Amino acid sequence: MRTIFVTALTGLEIRNFLVSDFYRFLQEKQDMRVVFFVEAVKYEFCKNKFSQKNQTIEPVPDIQTAQKPLRRFLNLICYASIATPTIQFRQKRAYLNGGSMINYLFKHFIWILGHFKIWKLLLRSFEYYILHDDQIWKKYFERYRPAVVMGTSLTLDEDTALLKYAKRRRIPTVGMVRSWDNLTSKTFLRIHPDRLLVQNPHMVEEATKLGDYPRERIRIVGFPQFEKYFDSAWHMSREELAARFNLDPGKRWITYFTGGLPLSVLNKRDYTDHVLMLKRSCERGEFGNAQILVRVHPNDNIILQGEAAKIPILDFGKDFKFGWDDVKLLLNVLRLSDVTINLGSTIALEAAIFNRPIILAAFNGYDEDKLPWQNKLSVTLANTVHYKDVEETGGVWKVRNEKELIQAVKTYLENPKLHEEGRRRLVETLVGPIGGASQRIFDTVISLIK
Repeated sequence: MRTIFVTALTGLEIRNFLVSDFYRFLQEKQDMRVVFFVEAVKYEFCKNKFSQKNQTIEPVPDIQTAQKPLRRFLNLICYASIATPTIQFRQKRAYLNGGSMINYLFKHFIWILGHFKIWKLLLRSFEYYILHDDQIWKKYFERYRPAVVMGTSLTLDEDTALLKYAKRRRIPTVGMVRSWDNLTSKTFLRIHPDRLLVQNPHMVEEATKLGDYPRERIRIVGFPQFEKYFDSAWHMSREELAARFNLDPGKRWITYFTGGLPLSVLNKRDYTDHVLMLKRSCERGEFGNAQILVRVHPNDNIILQGEAAKIPILDFGKDFKFGWDDVKLLLNVLRLSDVTINLGSTIALEAAIFNRPIILAAFNGYDEDKLPWQNKLSVTLANTVHYKDVEETGGVWKVRNEKELIQAVKTYLENPKLHEEGRRRLVETLVGPIGGASQRIFDTVISLIK
């Protein structure tokens, strides 16, 4: 029996590989065994839910080694070597928010070096030849003797160590970039796997330019979490969804999605200003027969104060327990919303799949003019490569203040086909192929088994 190793450390990977068609395809291969590695805190949950005859769940080995200080230093250098305006801005922002000038100048120097292939090759060589934290995987390789291994998030140390150890033993490797924004903002390719999986065509260019990865070994697979979006069996009626959250199915739904850059970069969780702007306009009748909804990001603990807290809040699917039932709810919230509003998140891609109008709220709120330059959402968006790519498709309406926000909502309610061509381009360039992602991933992994 051939064995496959697959990591699934975060909630997204658990959903994409354990609660998906990928898992079903592996179950159907009776001559193969797959070992899924999950975080220790999720081990019991996943073991009880997913262990099968040819499916084994193991806790990922602890990577806290004697080389920990060296690992931290290399991670810092690799991150600073992602030669994009995104990283350049974040370095400057850290300094302007009280960071050390010496630290800023050092990281900026590393960022400049990141433009050179020889520097990136040096970092990958250091990773492979100097750091031996991959020995944590030795006992599992000796126990199961895998025929191929897959790291599903190349941002993580554990996945990098897995691929590194496999390469030392000449075992075929597959690596996947966790999400569409990672190569420009999070992931330095410390190891080159035998096959690199990306979600969309845009990422092919990023992997070759930023990661120096051979184009011919890249496979575009799409987003596994979007597989069910066009499956009519997963679609709910407005009445069904309304009953689930006590909404009014007769009203048009204007859905505000939290998370995005305020959560991941600015550490902002108070969305009161935006919600109040929408609520007050709705109460004045500016949106006609409409209702404001707030969909909470799975990793967000939002703050809504006063009147803003009285509108419907759709808070479901938290962290790694975000399952396919939650995917069904989310896709129907997107599909049935008349207008979507986000703050620089993947929601724009998902809304485009359903051709829903997309508003990008590019301002913090009422206190926008009082904030330091580096803490403004508008500035963060302007210096974030992957969202500039979104804007260039013409599929989103970027608003910079309350007046523009209200006008955009009113216009989209009157003409939902506005920017439809841009949304189509957004899907083509940044979403990639819809449906069949699990099959493409599975086929790539199986093709490497000798």
